[in-house]
Amino acid sequence: MSAIYDNWGRLVAAVLRRELLWQICHDHSRTPSLLSSVSSDFGSSFSLASPLSGEFSYREDGTFMFHMYRPLQISANIKASVRQEEAKEESGQLVIFKSSPFAFGLDELLIAPSVALGDKVDSFGNAYLVRLREDFLFVVKRVSREDRPQDVFEKQGKLIAGIEHENIVKMMGYYINEDECLQILEYFPQGSLETMLHGKNRVHLDWESRLRIAIGAAKGLAHIHGQRFVHGNIKASNIFLNSEQYGCISDKSVVTFIITKYHAPEVWARKGMFSQASDVYSFGVLLIELLTGRSPLRSIGRYLTFADWALHNARDGWTSLAFDKKLLQNPVVKQGMWEMLAVALSCVEKKPEGRPTMAEVVDMLDKIVSK
Repeated sequence: MSAIYDNWGRLVAAVLRRELLWQICHDHSRTPSLLSSVSSDFGSSFSLASPLSGEFSYREDGTFMFHMYRPLQISANIKASVRQEEAKEESGQLVIFKSSPFAFGLDELLIAPSVALGDKVDSFGNAYLVRLREDFLFVVKRVSREDRPQDVFEKQGKLIAGIEHENIVKMMGYYINEDECLQILEYFPQGSLETMLHGKNRVHLDWESRLRIAIGAAKGLAHIHGQRFVHGNIKASNIFLNSEQYGCISDKSVVTFIITKYHAPEVWARKGMFSQASDVYSFGVLLIELLTGRSPLRSIGRYLTFADWALHNARDGWTSLAFDKKLLQNPVVKQGMWEMLAVALSCVEKKPEGRPTMAEVVDMLDKIVSK
């Protein structure tokens, strides 16, 4: 457990390192003792005994902003107000959205108890479960700066904040400076769909549960498309269950740099060719995964794609070996699975123009649910 907390400690150190170094480099005194302390292991020597300074401001777009800075020793020939403003510009900023139940500062965030959620929870970075104010749990995701430049990250943060829906994971805020990008996200204790289907402690999902996951995720993605955005990263590890056990979509990204077997042929052929139609294809792969219990990331023999494997089995009568055996006991359920398979196969049509819209997918799934 200590190693897990050490990882959070390294993250804290990384976030604050630039703040402290900026102070040192601009400190008029530059005492030898202060400089020598920097040469030691920052992760083990840093202490939050002196809390960070800063101020909150409320913006018209509905976000809180915490400007972080450290009190500086001001040279006699420089006005304190000018130097302090300069410090704030050089420092990182923490933005808290209205979706958060309360506003908090970076100092409170970084000293909160935390636990690692695995080395990599998705394509973009490490994540930590953080507890704030006794019983408030949320996820802090560390996003690689190599994957998302600062201007892209900030733009995405503002876009994501404006996309609110019961089937979309809430982003409650973010922190950014020249070295670090952190997302503050809603926490779902059951874990992702990938964990439920393929994890070490996998759980049995009955047909009703899978229908709820499918229809919830479909509605979330349809809402994103209705806002004229593209998700770009639909996969089981980005699907979670809300309190009513409906699927919720996370990682509402407009940019992704890692192509997976969830992605459409046109994305593979022309890297970065993301569209709403390619999102529909990825959702079709997700439906096949729900129907079969198989991961598209695993080997599928001689078939080029997971969708090709599913299409081949459908043409051959879709034997019981393809469907998840746990779901085949009830004839009514089996009929529903065939109907969902038809929806999935329409989504993974090779030509983008031949695929349905997500609004149409929602309608088709609603009809299955209502039977």
